[in-house]
Amino acid sequence: MNISNKLKNFIAESESKRINNSWIDDENMKVYVRRAYHLIEGKMTPTLDIASISVDEEKQNQGFCSQFLEEAHEQNPWDATFVECVLNPNLGSHLIRNGWLPCQFGESFYKLKKEIKYDPFKEIKIERTFL
Repeated sequence: MNISNKLKNFIAESESKRINNSWIDDENMKVYVRRAYHLIEGKMTPTLDIASISVDEEKQNQGFCSQFLEEAHEQNPWDATFVECVLNPNLGSHLIRNGWLPCQFGESFYKLKKEIKYDPFKEIKIERTFL
């Protein structure tokens, strides 16, 4: 089974069995994925996290990582895909060129599935409480 199918299985299991994290792999790479929430553009957002990607050394620079990230984002049923703690500067540049946005400190990146509607000036209704 290839890594794309293993990701599909993880997503299905995370919704039905409440499995929130898993290592998935194939003959080219090993990836740690998890279902999580991140504060993105002012809203707690459900995400598919890509927390670690390891491509076999002899198979690096052949597009396996890029292809996986693209497929993961397409398969993701939640509001955003989040790539955590990018240590490779080439990967960071690649993500930015492909529409991913850096987080606050620039080491993690996210890509929205759809635009998040957030209005910071929306009136918040607070009910009065008495002690």
